[in-house]
Amino acid sequence: MSKHKLTDFYDAHHLRYCDESYLDKRFLPFDTAFNMRDIGGYTNNKNQRIKWNKIYRGEELRHLDYHDHLKFENLGLDYIFDFRGSANSKYYPDRVPVGAKYRNIPVLDNLHFPNLDPFEQELNPTTISNYMKGLYYAQVKDRAPMFAEVLKVLRDEPDAKIYIHCTNGKDRTGFMIALIMLIAGIDEEKIISEYSLTNHRFNEAISVLAAQFGNISNTQSDERDFYGVDPDWLEVQLNYIRDNYGNVDNYLIENTDLTKEDLNTIRSNILESI
Repeated sequence: MSKHKLTDFYDAHHLRYCDESYLDKRFLPFDTAFNMRDIGGYTNNKNQRIKWNKIYRGEELRHLDYHDHLKFENLGLDYIFDFRGSANSKYYPDRVPVGAKYRNIPVLDNLHFPNLDPFEQELNPTTISNYMKGLYYAQVKDRAPMFAEVLKVLRDEPDAKIYIHCTNGKDRTGFMIALIMLIAGIDEEKIISEYSLTNHRFNEAISVLAAQFGNISNTQSDERDFYGVDPDWLEVQLNYIRDNYGNVDNYLIENTDLTKEDLNTIRSNILESI
């Protein structure tokens, strides 16, 4: 049992709803999935919104039962993007729907950030948060070309439906979704709200995935804090982009081979007029 006060992932800091959260429509109604959701419906200040039934986010796919796998196939997805490490994706392979193309993009493979390993320290919310902030910083600083591989599909295939995931569908996936929403012109308050919705199903995350991987014994263990999200972690990435590049277009143009024209095409493909 934890020796520390456990993080409340349902408090007003960690879980932020907005007028466009649309919980009954956003979360997919699956029995064996806890964090699958559609990121459609978020609006920008140009009377546009991200299209529904086009971009989905969530956790890995191996744990879906037969009935949920059939529901997942019925989404009509064209691509599955898996951000898990190479070894993990091979050891726990996705059940890929018929007709979907699978791409493994191992974002964290060979990604190093020194002096932040929480397992060399006493585990508590502070050491875990410092570790996660270091992880988020390393991703935004060094992994833009990997995340751009998803954006190229959104550029090249206007009608593509995609599902983006990592293990729990929160950190690597969270940054990818934030990039897409920034490109779409969604304000940061809504982006943080969308990111925080992972905590809406925090208890389910513990019971479904954490138990499967066997690295957490119960909801009182120190490791439990790895299974939620903290808006402060995503702010590390949003601040990095804003402080160093001004906006997401400059960030991607300077760190990938995407062009301004590419980003305008992505906007055209993922947005619709209200």
